[in-house]
Amino acid sequence: MDFVFDEDKEDKEKYFYKVKLSDVETNKVFYDKFTFIYLEMPKFTKPLAELNTHFERWMYVFKNLDSLQAYPESLTNGIFKS
Repeated sequence: MDFVFDEDKEDKEKYFYKVKLSDVETNKVFYDKFTFIYLEMPKFTKPLAELNTHFERWMYVFKNLDSLQAYPESLTNGIFKS
């Protein structure tokens, strides 16, 4: 997503959301196999040198895909194959 949720805009570390539908009266999850995943891309600001996890590497690729001219060397192990 190319926007930030208003409710969490001050929390710069929260950019991954896993959302499930629930019944309003009982608060029980409606269907456990139905999940929405939201990524707030503007909040992800880690530079290439600070990426620690596989998830962070993918977030970097998603955020910068339009500007990458070549595969970053540090991403060839696990993300891109050379």
